[in-house]
Amino acid sequence: MVSEAEQRGANAIVAMGFDTSAIGPNWTEICAYGTAVFAIPLSHNEPGALER
Repeated sequence: MVSEAEQRGANAIVAMGFDTSAIGPNWTEICAYGTAVFAIPLSHNEPGALER
């Protein structure tokens, strides 16, 4: 998932989810998904920026 996001120009993945389901007695399906984004840090004086 990370390499797919990077190939699309993203530097972060948000709203990541992870699902599993059984397929018969011996198999499990695993699905991971998220939204690839390009995040830009806020400077300290911008509204919404957190102080550390």
